[in-house]
Amino acid sequence: MSTNDVRAQYLELIRQRGFGHIADRLELFWFLPEIMGIFYGLLLDQDRGNRHGFPAEVYRAIMKLYTIYCFDRGEVDRWINTYFPNKNS
Repeated sequence: MSTNDVRAQYLELIRQRGFGHIADRLELFWFLPEIMGIFYGLLLDQDRGNRHGFPAEVYRAIMKLYTIYCFDRGEVDRWINTYFPNKNS
């Protein structure tokens, strides 16, 4: 299975769970540098009190898409710093 197939599966899962607008945005910006800001906005708590967070399955799908994006572009250090921010402390 190719990376594009896996990406398509996660985007479809996000759509099926009622977050089609998010899947559409990720797909639209996938090849643009702005995608990192979109991932950060989705994954990091922005202290916007009117939000309840994503269902766990959707959050995991977004994290997996972020991981695919980083590894495909050779940005493993960025991925490691996201998951293990105190690694070099």
